[in-house]
Amino acid sequence: MLNKSSKLERSLSHLRDKFKSFKPVSSNGWGIKFSVFNGQDILLVLVSLHTGQTVVRYFTDEDHAVEFINCVLSKDSTVEWDKL
Repeated sequence: MLNKSSKLERSLSHLRDKFKSFKPVSSNGWGIKFSVFNGQDILLVLVSLHTGQTVVRYFTDEDHAVEFINCVLSKDSTVEWDKL
């Protein structure tokens, strides 16, 4: 019988295999970090380097994620936006 620690380690290892995270990048005053889970689920975190405004979004479609990134990058990062 496996102990709880072994089960936890195996579960975490399984998650690590399915989860890929990329180094943050910055562009137009925005910091961008994204992660992919299971090859299809995308988590985006965008932070204004000037105001600290943080936007977190989840996508299942890569094209929609790219469209959203482009939309945010077109915004002035020195202004807090109500709708992003």
